[in-house]
Amino acid sequence: MIAKQTTSTEELIISHLPLAKSIAFKFKNCFPSFYDHEDVVGVAVKSLVSCVDSFDESKGKSFGAYSSIRINGSLIDEIRKNDQLSRSSRADFNLLHSTTLKMEKQLKRKPTDKEIKNKLNLNNSDYKKIIKNFVEGKESANSYSRDVPDTFKEKEQLYIVSNTGSLTKLPKGKTKREKLLVSKDNKMSGYIQTNNLNLRREKDFNQALDYFNAL
Repeated sequence: MIAKQTTSTEELIISHLPLAKSIAFKFKNCFPSFYDHEDVVGVAVKSLVSCVDSFDESKGKSFGAYSSIRINGSLIDEIRKNDQLSRSSRADFNLLHSTTLKMEKQLKRKPTDKEIKNKLNLNNSDYKKIIKNFVEGKESANSYSRDVPDTFKEKEQLYIVSNTGSLTKLPKGKTKREKLLVSKDNKMSGYIQTNNLNLRREKDFNQALDYFNAL
C-alpha cells in the first residue's frame, strides 16, 4: 500500500519541476530532430506527475531520488519507442528498394518516382518520408574500385543514462559496451556473466540496461 504523503501533490510537483527540466535537457540530443525541447520536457514532467501517486516515502528514499529514476526511465522508453519507428522506416525503405530493382529489370531502365508510387500504392507524402534518408549508389569509375550500393542513411546514436541523469554515448562493440557498464557499477560484471548476456544482441543488452537502470 502506498503511504500517505506529508507534502501536498502540488508542492511536490512545483518544487521538483527544475529537476525534471534538467534531466530533459541532458536527453535533448538523444531524440530525433522532429522533437522540440518542449516535447522532451513534456515527457519528463508527465513522468514527474505520475511519480506523486506511486511514491512511498516509508521506503526511506527521497522523492527527488525516486522521481529522478522514473523520469530517466520514461525518457529512455520514449527513445526506444522512436527507435522502433526508425526500424519501421528502414523496413519501408527495404521494400521500396527491392521493388525499384525489380522494376528496373522489367523496364530495362530506372523507374520514375510516379511509377514506383503507383506500384506500391503510396501517396506523395508517404513516398517522400521513405526516401528522405535515401542515398543513391554510384557505379565504380574504374575496374579496380567497387560499386557503391544504395543505402538507407541512419543517424541513430544510443545513450545510457545514470540515476543522476548523466549521459554517455553507447559504443557498438560487445567488449566496449560491457566495459562501459561495468565502469558505472561493479555489479554489472557479475550480472552479465551470470545471465550469459551477449551485449551485441539487442534483447540481451536491453536486459542488462534494465538491470543497470534499477541499480
